[in-house]
Amino acid sequence: MSQIPAADALSRHPFGRTLVFAHRGASGERPEHTLAAYRLAMEQGADFIEPDLRITQDGLLVAIHDETLERTTNVAEHPEFADRAVVNEKGRPTWRVGDFTLAELQTLRTRQGRPGRPHGFDGVETIPTLTQVVELVAAYNREQGTRIGITPEMKEESAAFLAWLVDEGQQLGVGTPALPLHVQSFDLDTAVAVRAALDAPCVWLVKDRPSAAQLDSLVGTIDGISIAKAALLEDSPADFVRSVHDRGLAVISWTFADDAFDQKRFASAQAELAAALAAGVDAFFTDHPASGVTERDRCAAADTTGSIR
Repeated sequence: MSQIPAADALSRHPFGRTLVFAHRGASGERPEHTLAAYRLAMEQGADFIEPDLRITQDGLLVAIHDETLERTTNVAEHPEFADRAVVNEKGRPTWRVGDFTLAELQTLRTRQGRPGRPHGFDGVETIPTLTQVVELVAAYNREQGTRIGITPEMKEESAAFLAWLVDEGQQLGVGTPALPLHVQSFDLDTAVAVRAALDAPCVWLVKDRPSAAQLDSLVGTIDGISIAKAALLEDSPADFVRSVHDRGLAVISWTFADDAFDQKRFASAQAELAAALAAGVDAFFTDHPASGVTERDRCAAADTTGSIR
């Protein structure tokens, strides 16, 4: 796998439009990180789906966000796993993903982990492996003629992911035009190291705006930043995005949702997303891909008339 030249950071519009990244799949409507959530996100027009990765006790990569299982699965209802519980700092029992084999994890059932979201699909699915996720996307792309990609977030699993990519991912087409790969990490050293090993874009996840000096240091090492929406929109967002673009870096923002927006500043979730799109972001994460696609396309149409940006 070869390193991409820095100039390729500017190929941040592989589909010629602002990209919609499905945050944990269509997690506003299905339990997050389930095949149902990923499938719905693809059906709703997402350009990329995001499989957060964790490692099982037997060294396999599974798609789940939390380090522990209790928020998004029914592990607490399994008496055979009671002795795996660890009491956390709040005095509550938790079950760590890494203490379970894949076979054990797949006896659990997923559930909606966010208050106020639908529970109609609780108990239906189990935690998928990364391979199952990629097979789902590859099959969907073949059937529908799409080229939806995956955007995994690298934590401590980066070495395992790179090994998986060599052993399985490349055979499944990951990182090809048919199934694009886009990598992200909150740890800059991880982002830089993964970027150096991959022929794929890699960005640094940040909660606050990097300084000008920090942005300068990123040029030629990674492809952009993925910034929390509150930091993006705090003041003069278009000027900030322009300053990042001027360095040849992409700007992604997270996480937009129909049921979670800054009500002090915006009248609706759509207005909040429209502000980010008007600022010129190259992509955004959303829990509700259908709404994200609709607003992206509406703003793009308005942009052709000169009414935004």
